[in-house]
Amino acid sequence: MNDEKVLVPVEQKQVSFYDAEITAVFVQLGDRQLGDHERRLEEIESTLTDTVRNVTPEQASQIGQAAKSVAIALGKQTKKNEFGAVYGEMYRKFGITGYKLLPARRFEEAIRFLTEWHQTLVGDVPF
Repeated sequence: MNDEKVLVPVEQKQVSFYDAEITAVFVQLGDRQLGDHERRLEEIESTLTDTVRNVTPEQASQIGQAAKSVAIALGKQTKKNEFGAVYGEMYRKFGITGYKLLPARRFEEAIRFLTEWHQTLVGDVPF
C-alpha cells in the first residue's frame, strides 16, 4: 500500500463546519482550564485568609489560661493530669488541631464552652 497522503477536495460548507467544531473544542478546553485555575486560586486564597482569621495571640492566651483552669479543677477531682483531656475535648468540639488555630469568629464560643465546663466543676468561681 502506498503511504502517500492524498488531498481530497472538500466543499466550503464542510470546512466551515470543521472550523466551528475545532473552535468549540478549544473554547471548552479554555473554559475548563480557566475553571481549574479559578478553583486553585480560591483554595489558595482560602488558606491564606484562614490564617489571618484565627484567634490573635492575646485571645489564644486567654483560651490557654481557661483550658488550664479547667484541667486543674478536673484534675483535683480525678487525681490525674487532665490537660490532655481538656485540650483534646476542645480540639474535637471545634475541629482544630491546636487552640491557636481556632477561627476568630468562634473565640467567644470557646471561652463560653470552657467557662461553663469550669463552672460545672467548681461553681460560679471565676477562672
